[in-house]
Amino acid sequence: MLKLPMLKASLASKEERWSPPDKNWFKLNSDAAINETEGLARLGVVIRNSREEFTATSICRRPFSGVIEFVEASAVLEGIELVVDLRLTPLMIESDSVNVADKAAKMALGQSESYTWLQDAPPEPALLL
Repeated sequence: MLKLPMLKASLASKEERWSPPDKNWFKLNSDAAINETEGLARLGVVIRNSREEFTATSICRRPFSGVIEFVEASAVLEGIELVVDLRLTPLMIESDSVNVADKAAKMALGQSESYTWLQDAPPEPALLL
């Protein structure tokens, strides 16, 4: 299991402009695109620091399983693996997938106090557990 000492998760709106993470933090943004004809998903990850500098990027292709949330979650996982390899913490993860962000929130609520849900936190966290 991957463990990060500090993690924040948030839901990004496609209409929002990117904003940098807090000072001395890194922000992981990921996205996925699918080509059903080819049966492939393309995953992209960008990690930037609080000075808005690109710290790391990753792109890859994976077979498309037919479930877009799985592909979006795979993109986040690809980014987390890169972050762990490069030791880029503390980390904020931002996703435009409601389901992936929801799962990240549930994970964060089950972890230590160093995990924080930044935006659109569930009104009744106990209902998620």
